[in-house]
Amino acid sequence: MNKAFGFLVCVLASVVAVGAAPQGSPSVVKVEPPSWWARHTIDPVRLLVRGRNLQGARVRATRAGTTVSNVVVNKPGSYVFLDINIHPSARPGSYPLVVETGQG
Repeated sequence: MNKAFGFLVCVLASVVAVGAAPQGSPSVVKVEPPSWWARHTIDPVRLLVRGRNLQGARVRATRAGTTVSNVVVNKPGSYVFLDINIHPSARPGSYPLVVETGQG
């Protein structure tokens, strides 16, 4: 791969699930694909977030360089599909996403 693409690493641990209630609070188990890069031929990148109690989830990027769109949660709340747009000027690094539900 050409170094000009600047590899953009997103660690599974950078996805944070936030919830106020101890019981039934959302949790993220896995994100696919776990990493992606700027100026890739596939942009936006479609992510699959697997977890528990994700009904009504909203997802937001916490750093400039990425934006989240087209968030869809399956009825049981076990999967979230979303598109992440990577700005061409995004630099390599961790770009955390926050998953929130109605509880917090």
